Amino acid sequence: MWKVSARAGLGKRQHHQNTKRPCEIGKHKNLSPSPPTTYAPTMADLYLKHLESERRSLWAVARRKGLPKTSPERLRIAVIDADIAAHKAKKGDATKA
Repeated sequence: MWKVSARAGLGKRQHHQNTKRPCEIGKHKNLSPSPPTTYAPTMADLYLKHLESERRSLWAVARRKGLPKTSPERLRIAVIDADIAAHKAKKGDATKA
């Protein structure tokens, strides 16, 4: 009788994972690295990020609890919206608002 080798029962994918050749199946085929950026990244606006983060968390609480527009959380959201708009206008990014 013939002996069955250890690899005989493996499918194409398992066999592929055990080899060291480049991937030829699926989305990994012919991937090239992204081109380098030609601009220097700008410093993050931490104040704006903080305002947006606080707004998102307050909005989540207000939606989850079903709070009315007169609740302190919803009023704080309105104040934060005004602060964000003022900050973007002052910074010159009013078009991104």
